[in-house]
Amino acid sequence: MQKPCLAIIVAMAENRAIGKNGDMPWRLSADLKRFKALSSGKPLIMGRNTWESLPKRPLPKRPNIVVSRNSDYRADGAWQVASVEHAIAIGEAMSTEKSLDEFFIIGGATLYQSALPYAARLYLTEVAASPDADTFFPAFDEDEWDCVETQYLPSDDRNDYPTRYRKLIRKSL
Repeated sequence: MQKPCLAIIVAMAENRAIGKNGDMPWRLSADLKRFKALSSGKPLIMGRNTWESLPKRPLPKRPNIVVSRNSDYRADGAWQVASVEHAIAIGEAMSTEKSLDEFFIIGGATLYQSALPYAARLYLTEVAASPDADTFFPAFDEDEWDCVETQYLPSDDRNDYPTRYRKLIRKSL
């Protein structure tokens, strides 16, 4: 089996917004279902703020790995590490042990920035909006990636905005 790859999964707006006051600035039921389907059974790496924003901790049916430089912090029910590199090593080991092809970075902004150079896949939910936000996904060079899947979803009573789902694969890592 091939070595499992690091994937980033993110919902971001046209202005790269991903959050405001520790929450997402939209309601997208279809995106939450997609997140669950893609990540179920796979290790999830997140920062402390993302961990604390979860409505249920740990996220069920997935190993949760929390990155925090605060050695006194406790993320009950999750593995806790001090660096993104350590988290990636643990996620890769867990994925290899379970013969998984990928594991995920799920946020927040600082962790996305740190992990982007290591990522082989990006699962983007692009939200057709530019909400007021205080947290943003980092800029990246789309020329370094190939889009291998695209799907469009209109807004409806359970999804505040139209969205586009894209799966990007890094051309070379």
